[in-house]
Amino acid sequence: MEKNHIISFENFGFQYTAQAEPTLYDINLNIRKGEKVLIAGPSGCGKSTLAHCINGLIPNSYPGKTTGKLTIGGKTVCIIDAHLSFEEDINTNRKEEIVELLNVAQSEKYVIIAGDFNVFTPDEFEIFEEAGYSLANAGAFGEFNTWPNLGRNPTADVNRVIDNIIVSPGIKINSAWVEDTKLSDHALLAAELELLE
Repeated sequence: MEKNHIISFENFGFQYTAQAEPTLYDINLNIRKGEKVLIAGPSGCGKSTLAHCINGLIPNSYPGKTTGKLTIGGKTVCIIDAHLSFEEDINTNRKEEIVELLNVAQSEKYVIIAGDFNVFTPDEFEIFEEAGYSLANAGAFGEFNTWPNLGRNPTADVNRVIDNIIVSPGIKINSAWVEDTKLSDHALLAAELELLE
């Protein structure tokens, strides 16, 4: 990425969780500081999806799988969409999966892990916290019940607090909240994130 590029997509792709095919694939685009860019195309071609990747709604509000690289302000953010297992020995398997996630992300400075963790108790997130990661759910902002669409409930049954946005030490969570949705049996967990120097 050139020094004066403020936004850079390199072989970038995004596929919404609910879709069989990616909406964006093999995007290569550089935008310089102060440059005005028009993104045009027919309905459904991915214009809004591209904008959501830049403004952070993807993956914070719209889960899915990303490929390639997106750099904003010279900072590359590694985005991981996670869905931990419902195996019989669920606690052991999930902890192994968390360790695997952290191993995948260890070479990146800015990491966002978002998704459905099927966690029964907040202490299962301790592995993330021990690695210096922060939690949008069951962390400093309290517990959010996203299943079913109940919104924030300080007395929520912890067994049902399952969605989370987890960020590496290079990212600060400024706020977190739940938004109801009519399109899913889950509410949406959202967070305002800040990349630290």
